[in-house]
Amino acid sequence: TIVDLRTTVETQLKPNRAVPGARVVRADVMALAPLAGSADFPGMYRTFVDNPGARDAYRTTLLEVAKAGERDDSILIQCSAGRDRTGWASAVLLRIAGVEMKTVEADYLAGRNGADVSWLRGAFAHADRMYGGFDGYLHKGLRLSDADIARVRTALLA
Repeated sequence: TIVDLRTTVETQLKPNRAVPGARVVRADVMALAPLAGSADFPGMYRTFVDNPGARDAYRTTLLEVAKAGERDDSILIQCSAGRDRTGWASAVLLRIAGVEMKTVEADYLAGRNGADVSWLRGAFAHADRMYGGFDGYLHKGLRLSDADIARVRTALLA
């Protein structure tokens, strides 16, 4: 499974090469906030947390991870550069797996040119303010049940 977090315009300008046997799932993080973050990266990261379209896209992404785990299948999550949208998805997945924030931050900074850990920290702080913490973000923001979260965690730890 390939989860593509890019916008329709991005996929039209730079389509992926076909991968035989792969299922592509579109999860456009910026569909309802196309101008967010164009010059304001901290603002874009807050959009990942509070924008309904972004929340739907990340919900889809997490549920696809769970499905892939249940099928004993592989999954690839992508955006254009693998830094911002994919970086937030990776950070959320690591937190679900129980990884400490220090390690999540180190992973986020590894290989993500120009990344600023304050953007990531700001998004987690925004989730804390909006939803009362990371669990609130998962339950209220992403509308995941305890069973959904357990399925994602199982997929990650299998």
